[in-house]
Amino acid sequence: MRGIPSQTESDSLHALIQHVKAAIHDQNNTRKKKLPVPKIIPSLQSELGAPLPLHVSLSRTLQIQTDDRDAFLETLKTSLRRSGVRAFNFNFNSLKWVPNFERNRWFLVLSIEKPSRDELNKLLIASNEAAESSGHPGLYTGGHDDGPMQEDADRTMAKRSKPQHKTSEDLDRSEYFHISIAWNLEEPDPNWIALVRNVDVSGFVQPPQTAFDVVKARIGNVVHNVNLGLKRPGLGLSLA
Repeated sequence: MRGIPSQTESDSLHALIQHVKAAIHDQNNTRKKKLPVPKIIPSLQSELGAPLPLHVSLSRTLQIQTDDRDAFLETLKTSLRRSGVRAFNFNFNSLKWVPNFERNRWFLVLSIEKPSRDELNKLLIASNEAAESSGHPGLYTGGHDDGPMQEDADRTMAKRSKPQHKTSEDLDRSEYFHISIAWNLEEPDPNWIALVRNVDVSGFVQPPQTAFDVVKARIGNVVHNVNLGLKRPGLGLSLA
């Protein structure tokens, strides 16, 4: 997803972030021994107050040589078209904290509910096929630094160490798809991680009225759109 929220959507996201901050503050006040409180910074606006686009990643950041960019773009377009994915609607189902691989930054993210026809997995497979056929690593394939880690990192890494017998088409990576709405440098205490997981996001964020209708691939300084076939403007999915 790569799109700028409407003012109403932005207000709802800010309200959700403020709710998390207030809930942590209130719960901490009930404790005899206070816990460190993370400094949560919204990702919705620039330092100058301009609204920033939100996105769902379908690739890692890839280092593509200038001479290879046109060929990669055509490979990507072909792979996405072969996936047969048409524009689709989506919904959010939970809130959680996930760290980057180095665990030096934590992101407050809205998880995306698995679409009815599994479109996100299909688009991820198509994007990974394009990346890997061009000699680049895929996203969420179990390799080093392939995307945000889950809070149970040890269990996740243990699973990755086991032999995989499934094909890419069989793997369900729905738990990874998300948009980041805020971040902090401090690792949240397990109490705050649990608190966030229990937030009912439906009280703050409604199902978006627009659909995913385009995959956006930024190559160099140019953003290329690969349309998924929706007749009215919608939102996009982003490749780094």
